[in-house]
Amino acid sequence: MSKSTLWAVAMRPEGYSPFRQTPAASKEIAERAVERYRKMHEKEGNNFFLEIFDDVIKVQKWHGSRKDHIKNLFYVESWFSEPMYQCFDLKTAE
Repeated sequence: MSKSTLWAVAMRPEGYSPFRQTPAASKEIAERAVERYRKMHEKEGNNFFLEIFDDVIKVQKWHGSRKDHIKNLFYVESWFSEPMYQCFDLKTAE
């Protein structure tokens, strides 16, 4: 695989809508990000979403320009130390 290949995490906002790509620093980071989303939904017990997960969130080669990839780079190593969402009370955190 070429070192010049750019990677993204692609998500569909709705079932049959086109994927929206968000740049990732590498293929490995994109794969880890997708797995983190999967684990989050497993922990929440969101069985419906888990059934369609592979059709909604996936790793893809970046379709845009290198300049746009760099400008919009989101999935980097530090992303994994950030919380997935905010909890404003203990009940939500559990």
